[in-house]
Amino acid sequence: MKSVLLGLLITTCVVAPATARADQREVEVTATDGIKLRATYYDPGKPGPGVILFQQCTRERKIWEPMGTALSGLGAHVLVVTPRGTQDSQGAQWDYDGSLEHALDYWRKNWSGDAESAYQWLIARPAVNQDNIVAMGAGCGAFLALLNAERHYPAVRSAVFFSDFVDDSTRRFLENSPRFAIFSAVSEQDPMSLSSAKEIHSLSKNTANRFQTYPEQAHGFRLIENHPELETTVIDWIKAQMLGAPSDPRVNEILRIHAADRAAHLRGDASDMAARIAPEVIAVNEGKITRETRAQHVKHLEDYFHRVQHSAWEDVEPPIVHVSPDGTTAWAIFHVHSAYIETKPDGTKEAGGFKGTWMSTYEKIDGRWQVTAVITSREEEK
Repeated sequence: MKSVLLGLLITTCVVAPATARADQREVEVTATDGIKLRATYYDPGKPGPGVILFQQCTRERKIWEPMGTALSGLGAHVLVVTPRGTQDSQGAQWDYDGSLEHALDYWRKNWSGDAESAYQWLIARPAVNQDNIVAMGAGCGAFLALLNAERHYPAVRSAVFFSDFVDDSTRRFLENSPRFAIFSAVSEQDPMSLSSAKEIHSLSKNTANRFQTYPEQAHGFRLIENHPELETTVIDWIKAQMLGAPSDPRVNEILRIHAADRAAHLRGDASDMAARIAPEVIAVNEGKITRETRAQHVKHLEDYFHRVQHSAWEDVEPPIVHVSPDGTTAWAIFHVHSAYIETKPDGTKEAGGFKGTWMSTYEKIDGRWQVTAVITSREEEK
């Protein structure tokens, strides 16, 4: 396994008061396929932001104890996760074959779900501010952190990368997310990460961005070991991001509905979606306008999930969300890629995929956002 691509760490260090002590405990994050990912959770004992940390593959999780405790002392809820197939986490080991393109494709297809499971575990803690999350990582961990940001921006409002990586989808995300703040640290002797970091900072225009390079060969956590002052620099930067002005909570409410609908599609759970559907919903598709009750719409979803099982439901580009000034109505435009297995009437199974776009309208009904209309289109993959 090549360390140049396997530096999987997240590190954000905040100097905590000497008396601050985190409630530290070992936990398990269950991936969608049942694999157990080992993790350490640092609970500050009060409401606060979240920090998700993917530890470096080749190092033990305990090296993050001082950082986890320090962040928790600042008031952050910190989850340090060991990736699948490394150290004490379950799962098959991945080996780098020399192709960065293959690696990026593998991480997105096989590890993005783990990153999402860890993210959902963290924000499920009642005291975590779901609208103020920092994603951090190094090497492939930096890419996983970027995937979390791509999926959950603006709730994930900032990220720290030690040895960056980027692919086509995350390039589009960065180009269209001007409020997303990035701190990158990379070696000038690490050509793949240096090239990715330069591209990331050419796409992202946030004035809070920081890009630091170092002359000697180093990847991931080695940058911090070689330059302890980098830790203090990151401390100051991340404190400013976590304490910055909050994003619009109403927009984040719509994005959380989108995330919940995604999870329901992957589970095939029509009943979960029912609570987010208005008593009457209007559907526009293929030149037709249809009015349905909530029960009718849910029945159509149940029939669909009975024959179609989704294995992927990912944003192709960040959602566009608008909320009315009085906060009573909203609309959102989504663009997703799906992969699925469809069971035909004769019992045979067929793999497929599509890119779908739709616009949903929402109304605040009894204090909750509910979908009132959906306009959809889709393009099947050849």
